[in-house]
Amino acid sequence: MAFSHKVLALCLAACGLQACGGSSGSTGSAVVTQPVNGTFTSTGIAVSAATTTDPATGTVKFSEAAPTSGPVLEFDIENDVLVAIRVDDSVVDIDLDLTDPTTQFASLPNGLAIANADMSTVAVFGFDDRRNFEFQSYGAWMDMGPGTARTVGSGSFGDATSTATLPSGGIQYRGAGTGIFQSDTGETFATSMEVSFAVNRLRMGIDFLSDKTVGVNLNTGATVDLSNLDIPLGRGIIVGDTFLIEEILFDDEFRVGFITGGFYGPEAEEAGGVFALRNGTSSHIGSFGAAR
Repeated sequence: MAFSHKVLALCLAACGLQACGGSSGSTGSAVVTQPVNGTFTSTGIAVSAATTTDPATGTVKFSEAAPTSGPVLEFDIENDVLVAIRVDDSVVDIDLDLTDPTTQFASLPNGLAIANADMSTVAVFGFDDRRNFEFQSYGAWMDMGPGTARTVGSGSFGDATSTATLPSGGIQYRGAGTGIFQSDTGETFATSMEVSFAVNRLRMGIDFLSDKTVGVNLNTGATVDLSNLDIPLGRGIIVGDTFLIEEILFDDEFRVGFITGGFYGPEAEEAGGVFALRNGTSSHIGSFGAAR
């Protein structure tokens, strides 16, 4: 069935406004205004990193992230209600049942964090209720289930713009992002931020920034200011219908990592992507979406 990114955004926003009440027994389902039923599927790009957990302290460390192959985002709607979200790629298989009364939820300014009862699977999916993206969806996740294949990742999914229809001049995009952050002390957070970037295909360049980053501690549930993760400047190049940023500045220091993505919609009405950034022993992996 054709993927409806706007329906998913409306569902997530409605669920976030209701606070979903995972701890109070709510199913976390959200009603949309148009009748929709079925499974919706979208492809895109994703990155993933292995994680290790200290058995004594429970602290988590992320390894270096790399692109995955074949990422797919699916969500199920039954009688206008969002009931399940799945992500599948060459590394991870995320499956969240929003009707399970033990599923937990936490609302962020530009996203919704969802976790199963034992916190072995955590995801944060983004939305921007000022824009209601029509051509893309994005999120980040962490699989901490049994076994050795424990991972953290993020993805950007959408209706890619054809290179032939990309505008040739400059475009300004504004939007939001989500991620999973591992601090230098091994704590983990679901994050949310605002983003803006300017692209110019004539000079084949992109300037990127993020701000207003906040996080929900996945151990305590506390919401904290994470403005130290804001990106005051990221500069990169445009190659065809994609962009790559590897010059990323934080507090007058360059961080190791990358931001990559592409354009969505018939005429690049939207743009989005993924990022993986490291600074010392801390790591932030996430995704973002924006519109003109």
